[in-house]
Amino acid sequence: MGRKTVPRFGHHWEKIGFQGEDPATDLRGVGIFGLCQLLFLVSNGFTSQMTKQLLDLSNDKIQSFPLAVVGLNWTQMILERVKQGKLNCLAAKDNSFISVVNGIYRGCFIVFQKLWISRHCTILDFANVSNEIKDMIKKRPKSLLNMAVLQHE
Repeated sequence: MGRKTVPRFGHHWEKIGFQGEDPATDLRGVGIFGLCQLLFLVSNGFTSQMTKQLLDLSNDKIQSFPLAVVGLNWTQMILERVKQGKLNCLAAKDNSFISVVNGIYRGCFIVFQKLWISRHCTILDFANVSNEIKDMIKKRPKSLLNMAVLQHE
């Protein structure tokens, strides 16, 4: 079975949560690593059922949110902590920066999805939920990592 070529520009990018027809504009802050984390989420981070639930929620008529942009926000927040050296201890214990970063990223989505559903959030609530998760990335990254591991088992 051959692979389908996806055009660089078009409304199809908006369906998965980019803000416009050109995904490159959303990648400015995180570059290719942001795409790698989105790929991690859908290929290894979540089961196909969890990914579908997240995508369906992001496209819900009432509770919609830009899924890709949300993921890129988490990537940017996590990268800030990496650059500041704040995740060095966790990475040293795990012996891998990438598994720690991906685990925290996965944990962000687990928390986000739980909060979004339980609070019946809409896009108007995004800033508050995002700030809560940013606070967790800053103050309790290990809890996000642990959550990711527990949910994955």
